[in-house]
Amino acid sequence: MKPLIVICYCSVSNNKYITELKSSKVSHSTTKYKREVWQCNKKFENGKKGNKCSTPHLFEREIKEAFIKAFNLLCQKKNSVLNNCKDFITILNNTKELDEKIMVQETEVKVLINIARNLVEENATTALDQEDYKNRYAKIEKKFKEEQDKLDELLKERERKRVQKNSIKLFMKAYKEMPEILKEWSLEVWITIIDHAIVYSDGKMKFIFKSGDEIKV
Repeated sequence: MKPLIVICYCSVSNNKYITELKSSKVSHSTTKYKREVWQCNKKFENGKKGNKCSTPHLFEREIKEAFIKAFNLLCQKKNSVLNNCKDFITILNNTKELDEKIMVQETEVKVLINIARNLVEENATTALDQEDYKNRYAKIEKKFKEEQDKLDELLKERERKRVQKNSIKLFMKAYKEMPEILKEWSLEVWITIIDHAIVYSDGKMKFIFKSGDEIKV
């Protein structure tokens, strides 16, 4: 899969930009050649509904040139970018409050598991009204699912912070070794420091770097 597909999005529909080959005629010649054109994945689908996507198609050369411009603008404040990354990592490292919430939620889930287990054991050894038993168990089961969902969300948030922190660390390491000015397209630089890019109706692009910085060109 081409790297450009992964991180270019339409500002109107939030769909990915995809590529296709277009036949173009060379000026003053009968020769045709193929050029890759990038466009919103939903551009023509929206058109069928009378609401055609307004973002333009882009040639790969245009995307690369815009990226080079954005990268060079970012490098004008390189020290500031790196310092901001350090501050952000410090924030992401502080998970004390989140860890405490996870501990409380884990306890809540364990309590509900024990309540359910005790109810099942009681039903196995005592002649309970089965309709009442089923209702009680259903309430516990519903509550357990709610609390487990809360715990899952907290765990996902902690994992998201961990992944983001590692991503920023990798960005910093690579960014320090990159040139101050990018003179030509580099796939390695593109993959290493870009999180995603957004294409606007006026043809401009916003590049969101893995540092969190955003530059529109």
